[in-house]
Amino acid sequence: MDSDRYTLINIEQSPSGFLIPRSRLYHLAPIGAGTPYAESLTSYILRLADAHCVTSQTLMSKEVIPLLRKGYLKTPRRFLMDDSRTFNGVTQYAKSVVKVLETLTMRKSLQYHTMSKWAGVVDPAGKGLLKKERTWCPHCYEEWAANGNTIYDPLIWSIRGVSRCDKHMALLLSQCPKCRRRQPFLLSRAGVGHCYHCDRWLGVNLKEVEQKQIADWFLKKMMWMYLAVGEMIAAAPTLDNDPSSLDLTEALKRYAGLMAEGNLSELGRRIKMTPHTIRQWVRGRYRPRFDSLLDLCYRLNVTPVKLLYGTLEDCASLNLRTSSPQIKRKVRKSKEPAIKKEVVQALLEKILAWKRPSSIPKIAKKLGCKDWTLRYHFPGLCHEIAEKRKLRKIALRKG
Repeated sequence: MDSDRYTLINIEQSPSGFLIPRSRLYHLAPIGAGTPYAESLTSYILRLADAHCVTSQTLMSKEVIPLLRKGYLKTPRRFLMDDSRTFNGVTQYAKSVVKVLETLTMRKSLQYHTMSKWAGVVDPAGKGLLKKERTWCPHCYEEWAANGNTIYDPLIWSIRGVSRCDKHMALLLSQCPKCRRRQPFLLSRAGVGHCYHCDRWLGVNLKEVEQKQIADWFLKKMMWMYLAVGEMIAAAPTLDNDPSSLDLTEALKRYAGLMAEGNLSELGRRIKMTPHTIRQWVRGRYRPRFDSLLDLCYRLNVTPVKLLYGTLEDCASLNLRTSSPQIKRKVRKSKEPAIKKEVVQALLEKILAWKRPSSIPKIAKKLGCKDWTLRYHFPGLCHEIAEKRKLRKIALRKG
C-alpha cells in the first residue's frame, strides 16, 4: 500500500471546526418564511415528526417536552390536544417550544412561524389571537397535491378573524367533510392534510363545496383581515426592532393629533370605539386584544404594520372608515309593568299608616315590580316603612 496516498487523521487532535456540527433532529426547512403564507409552528412539528417516521405525540413527548422542563406536563397527549394551539401565538409556551426546536434542528428562524414577534403590542395572554380549532382551505390542499407540492398549514389559517382563503375566495373548513369532527392542531396519524379521526383526505375540488352567500361589506372586511394579518406575518423577519406598547401609544397620539387635535376621546368617538379603551391603551394600563387591534386598524383604514411603522404620509392619506353596516339586534324589553308614581306613593303612605305594615318585598310583589324599584323611586317612604317594622319587632320582643 502506498503510504503517500493515505493519511491517518487523529480526530481528537483535529483543529476546531473540522467536523460540521450535527443537529439532534432533521434540519428541516420551514415553508414560506417571509411571506404571508409562512408555515405555522404546529404544521412544522407535524412535518418534522413525519420526516422521522414517528407521530407528533412521540416526537413531542420524547424530544421536546423533556427539554421544556415543565414538571407538570405528565400527560403529553392531553397537553398536545388542548394547549398545542398556543404554540403559534405570543405566550411563553410558543417562545419555549421555538427555543427547544431551534436547538434540536439548528434552525434559527422558527420564531417567524409564530406570532411571537408581536408579543409586545398585544395582550400577553394572546386573547383574541388564535382559533380554538384547526382550519384549512380544502382547495389549497387539492391544488398543492395535484402540483406535487408539500402539504402544510400556513400560520394565517390559525388566526382568529381569518375565515376565507384570499386565493380561492372560499371559507376555511374546521370539520372533516366525512366524519364531521374537528381537527386538533398537533395530533395527527397521517400527517398534514388528513383527518385525525377517520384518516380521510381533507382536500376537495372547488365545485364540491357549497359557498355561502354573504354581504359584500362583510366579504370585503374578511379579505382586509386576511391581507392585514398576512402583512404582519410577512414583515416579521424584516423588522429590526420588536413592536412594543410604546409604539402603539405614539401611533395613537399621532393619529389623534391628525384627526382630533390631540383629543383621544374625540378620536374614539370618530372611529366609534370606546374613548376609555383608547385612553387606557395610550396610558399603557393594558395592551389590546389582537382582534381589538385589528378592529382599530380596520376603522382607521390602515394595516397594523403601517399603524406602528408608518410615516406621516400614511397618516395624511388617511381615508377613515368609521363603521360597518349595523346589524339590527333585538332589544330585550323589561317585564315589569309601568307604574304610576302618584298611585304608588299614595299606596305606600297608606301602608305606612298601618299598625302592621307589610314588607317592601311583599309590596313590590303585589305591584308586579322589583323591591329595588320601589327603593329607587321612593327611598324615604321605604326607609320609614322598614324602620316602623323594625321598631315593632323590638317592641314585641320586649313585651
